[in-house]
Amino acid sequence: MVLPQPQIKLLDYKGEALVLRVSAARRLVFAVIAVVLLIAFLFTLDPQRDLEGPNLFGTVFYFALIGGSLAMAAYDERKVFHRAQRELLIQSVIAGLCIRTVRVAFDDIQSITLQTRRLERPVGNTRVGVPDNEETGGSDEPNITGAKSRVYVLHAVTETAAYTLESSSAREELEQVGRSLARFLEVPFAFSER
Repeated sequence: MVLPQPQIKLLDYKGEALVLRVSAARRLVFAVIAVVLLIAFLFTLDPQRDLEGPNLFGTVFYFALIGGSLAMAAYDERKVFHRAQRELLIQSVIAGLCIRTVRVAFDDIQSITLQTRRLERPVGNTRVGVPDNEETGGSDEPNITGAKSRVYVLHAVTETAAYTLESSSAREELEQVGRSLARFLEVPFAFSER
């Protein structure tokens, strides 16, 4: 399945903060999947067959799929760059409830880095999914499954850690956001290959 590519935007919130937002398309896809699975389960439920004996494991597994889809739909990670407080807030949110907040002072951020990661894993001296005549840099074209062979990850880098801001296979979009953040924070923008 090829999931929709998120649209990444950097929004100015009332002059008080820059907010890194990602479109809710992927979360919406997972919510629809959960609803379709639940409706299918309810219409095909046979309590004697599905809730007893060896079929009970299949029913539990089916509910795990529904639960996983709901969790993916409910999870969000917010990145807020507060001007007055001069700090980056990275909040993990599930269904509107903040479960974790990481604070990073602007003064601690040394650079904004866009890192390239290859998705193929090496097997012997070759890379799975990469033609023999292709250079080691890879291709941005989708492979047979519809996935791209590279993913780009935007980081706020401090002396001790690299905080992931967003990841996507859309390099231009992440690069534009990264350069804007680097200008805002007055730090260098860099590329990194992994």
